[in-house]
Amino acid sequence: MSKLIPERLKSRKLWIAVITQILVVIVVAVLDLPEEQAATIVTGLVTTGAAFVLGQGIADAGKA
Repeated sequence: MSKLIPERLKSRKLWIAVITQILVVIVVAVLDLPEEQAATIVTGLVTTGAAFVLGQGIADAGKA
């Protein structure tokens, strides 16, 4: 099974970035939230996603 999935698609950083963007679109476009509340949620999502990707990048650089 693992031979069917290209190496690039196994990256946790990629999937966190994709899921974060999907959640941002859902919060902004689908949910009917007040603008201030939506902005707070989006800020939290983006900050958390960016922190994970940055931290994982630093950890991966340490392995190399």
